[in-house]
Amino acid sequence: MLSSISNFEPATTAPVPKRRPAPSLTSACEVDRGLPRHARSAGPADRVPREMGRAWIIALIGTLAILAALEFNCRRHGLRPMVHDDQQLWGLARDSMHRDDPDQIALVGTSRGHNDLDPKVFSHEMGGAPVAQLAIEGATGLLVLDELSRDEHFRGLLVFDLVPWGVFGDMTHQDATERTFVESHLHVSWVTPIETRIRIALQLAFAFGQMSLRDFVQDRFTHRPPNWSQPYIIEPDRSAGVHWSLATPDQLKWPQHYAIASTPGVPPTLRQENLQALESMIERIQARGGRVVLVSLPSTGIVGEVEHARWPRDRFWDVLAAQTKAVTFNWMDDPRLSKFNCPDGSHLDMRDQAEFTRLVVEDLREKLRTRQLNP
Repeated sequence: MLSSISNFEPATTAPVPKRRPAPSLTSACEVDRGLPRHARSAGPADRVPREMGRAWIIALIGTLAILAALEFNCRRHGLRPMVHDDQQLWGLARDSMHRDDPDQIALVGTSRGHNDLDPKVFSHEMGGAPVAQLAIEGATGLLVLDELSRDEHFRGLLVFDLVPWGVFGDMTHQDATERTFVESHLHVSWVTPIETRIRIALQLAFAFGQMSLRDFVQDRFTHRPPNWSQPYIIEPDRSAGVHWSLATPDQLKWPQHYAIASTPGVPPTLRQENLQALESMIERIQARGGRVVLVSLPSTGIVGEVEHARWPRDRFWDVLAAQTKAVTFNWMDDPRLSKFNCPDGSHLDMRDQAEFTRLVVEDLREKLRTRQLNP
């Protein structure tokens, strides 16, 4: 028994290996500090920026692909790059005017002056004089005329496109659109012209800015194609024109409805307070050596009939021309201009713009020369 007990040896167990603690992020960074960049370990802090970078690249490629598809779709339908006429573009044209320059010309008024008169042709026919296109769509031009009359540095020639309901009607009604243009220029920040020039460069580079989201959805997901016609043209210097052969029937009829709906009835007599308000603006410009020309541009068809019936020339335009100190010009006084037709009743086709402008400037030069000889 004792021997058996003495011969007994306790069983030996295998040693358990000690588990090495996982290196902490701090220790790994401490180790990596002494290694070259290419030999360092990639920790979670390094993987996150890489994954974000790949996501940004994928998003950028996807965005560029979508924009490329939009651009291709727009150009396939005939849309072309064009600037948008807004307060900022008008402000650039206003700022381009030469201070205290007697040769500076400002075209002020309504959409007729904007679309019927070509500033480049006007400048060429006036011996290269600088021309600023300041006419505003859907406005009367009176607020712009007033603003220029109060600008002590404007001493040039102002050509005012006068419409009968703008001067002979209720002049106390100030057009909201025109007011935003003028006030935006008067309170412009220094960075706005820079932003506007960048935006113009982008608008002239891409055509998809001419397509609305509604057009895109209608083109992609419905059986009724959108209207891809682009009859209106706007240049960076605010030169404008309408290619009426590309217009829709609604675009052709809109000025007719507007003339009938917005032109008030004939007042019993001409409001003398209107002439006095207009004359005060003219006199402020003339007092500084500037010149003002009041022009009446064509209206034909239904629009012309409505205007001539409600604002007969002998009771309104002729009375204004006899009383004002400004030079006046009515398109009906030149038989050569009777051949021009307004497809929508209120605006010429852009293909007639150059010739019409040349003939109008020829008449204006003669009238200004006569006024200079017989002040």
